[in-house]
Amino acid sequence: MNFSFGDRPQNDDFIRKFDSKIATLDFIQITLRQNLLKVIELENVLKKSFYSLLVKTGDYICLKTLNL
Repeated sequence: MNFSFGDRPQNDDFIRKFDSKIATLDFIQITLRQNLLKVIELENVLKKSFYSLLVKTGDYICLKTLNL
């Protein structure tokens, strides 16, 4: 098969497989974004917990060093 620039293959099976791969990549992208948001949320919780622990123990030198 020879295609010129801009031609699209007329093979429906090829198009279906291509569309399926795009849908799979979209799903993966959405999943990765959701996981990234969870990681950011967990990071914020850990920072707050760590800060709280340092305040409770009175480790202000460590707080100042970490810029918390």
